[in-house]
Amino acid sequence: MNKETLIIQINEREAVLAWLRSDAAFSDRPEIVRIPLEPGVIRQGVLVQEELLAEALRRYTSALPQTLTAVKTPAVFILNPLQGFCRTLILPWIPAQKREASVRYLLEDEYALEEEELWFTAVTLQESRADNVLHMMTGAARRAVLMPYVEVLNTLGWQVGKILFGAVLLAGLMELRDGQDTLVVDVDNALPFILLWRGTELMAARVFLPEELTGFAAWHCAGEVRRFLLYADRQYAGLNLHAIYAGGVRSAEVITDMDLPQEMEIRRIRSGAGWGSEDDEVAGDAGYFLAGGVKALSAAGVGKTPELDLMKRPLQRKKRQQLSLGLAVIWFGICLIGFAGHGWFTRYQANLQIASQTLQTQVAGVAARVKQEQAVQMQWQDTLDGEPSVISRLDQIEEIRQDAMLDYDEVVYREEEMTLKGKAASVQDARRLLASIQSLGWGVPTLTEYRQMNGEKIVFTIRVRSAKQ
Repeated sequence: MNKETLIIQINEREAVLAWLRSDAAFSDRPEIVRIPLEPGVIRQGVLVQEELLAEALRRYTSALPQTLTAVKTPAVFILNPLQGFCRTLILPWIPAQKREASVRYLLEDEYALEEEELWFTAVTLQESRADNVLHMMTGAARRAVLMPYVEVLNTLGWQVGKILFGAVLLAGLMELRDGQDTLVVDVDNALPFILLWRGTELMAARVFLPEELTGFAAWHCAGEVRRFLLYADRQYAGLNLHAIYAGGVRSAEVITDMDLPQEMEIRRIRSGAGWGSEDDEVAGDAGYFLAGGVKALSAAGVGKTPELDLMKRPLQRKKRQQLSLGLAVIWFGICLIGFAGHGWFTRYQANLQIASQTLQTQVAGVAARVKQEQAVQMQWQDTLDGEPSVISRLDQIEEIRQDAMLDYDEVVYREEEMTLKGKAASVQDARRLLASIQSLGWGVPTLTEYRQMNGEKIVFTIRVRSAKQ
């Protein structure tokens, strides 16, 4: 499916537009549509009432197929000579990397506007470092003049991707030759103007306000043309006027009233595609601007006319801003991931440190318990290996108990100290037990409890320590 592009030019009387397919040749003759505008919508090239322009265009778009009113349908806006300034600057040779800054400096100095308010573009036509000469086709306009048009078209779904100069596009409809000067006179237009071409370079332009040419008079307009030529002859030495193009019937009358030499060739602007009247003239206000745009943008015309595009630098700036924003978002995301990762790593490190400390505490506790058990085991082994052994002593005490008819209720041995709780049939049996314990190498026994009631057996408790203590 071929993509359609809208080409539109708007003046004080009407909006003139045409649709161009991406693969179309100029000979395909796309239909020109004219939409009348109410008086006062546009004044001296400035859009004053945006709503009225949008309403007029909306009435037209309501009958269009949806494919032509879809969001971001490409559009090319063509400026008339009053909406934008363009001409060829002849400068000393300047390195390519410094040309844009030099042109901006000249334009800002002439218009006294800040960079953001002044939209401009420039194309190098010819240069010679040896001759120290540089020719640059330059175009400029105020942002405040352009943006209302762009915003209205964008709201209708037509995405303005290029803003071109009608005066430059007009070159595609004329026979321009190197070394010859060509004049264009149009007093039939809503905004009359004069253009001077030297070869293929636009050298000068003069736009008349409506009040300057009130009450058309050929002799008056002819006088204005003569003054313009006098200025151009002084500004550009060696004026060699070869042909004059008339924008319409009244323009032809003005040229005839100038008493030009008979060899001077007077021509009418023709589209070369069968538009307009039967003799192939582009009739009506600014129709030839649109025809020039269609021819320049068609497959056969690309590259043959210098393209002064005022949207080029703003779109590049927008892309740079979007790229910077994208990089900033990516960098922010990386930083966010880094911060999150750092926070996670910090928490992980803290948890790992806590786990390590807990494990160290548990290992220390286990080691202490093992050491304690080893000490107990060693102590118990020492006890078992001692002379005389506790076991042999206990065996001896058990023999004494059996001989003395003693009953033991409890025998407790702890750290070289023994406690005996039991019963004896008589006092003599208890005394023999005390003597026997001492004879086994224990110390002097201590009788800590002695009790006998009503002829019962004697209940006693003896505590004795090893004689080594």
